Amino acid sequence: MPRILQTGTYNSTNKGYAATQISTADAITRDIPDAEVQISTPFPDIDCGFYKHYELIKCSRRRLLWASFQLLRAMLWGLTNRFGPQLSWLIPERELQEYIEAELVVDLSGDMLIEDQSPQAEVGPVRGCHGESA
Repeated sequence: MPRILQTGTYNSTNKGYAATQISTADAITRDIPDAEVQISTPFPDIDCGFYKHYELIKCSRRRLLWASFQLLRAMLWGLTNRFGPQLSWLIPERELQEYIEAELVVDLSGDMLIEDQSPQAEVGPVRGCHGESA
């Protein structure tokens, strides 16, 4: 049974995010009937009723310091896994374990749709029509 983890959205109160999560999960389970779809969400208590057909995984991406610490530990784990003994104590949380065990991670955030990740792209929307700061 393939394990698929969906991530990258806020919560089901944003109906656009909810539609993206549900339609993607439904399409996956339609095309791969034995797939186990999990939805990573920062607010599983809010989302549990809306995504009731799928397992929810609490994520930390809305907690900047903790998520940064997790990212650092995951990077260290990846390096030790590649070049030496695997240090599983670096990734004890279920959230990180689910990323490792998933056959596919589907990122549904809009970030991957931006073609230019340069600093100018980040400040571009706050500039006025003639280049002055808004």
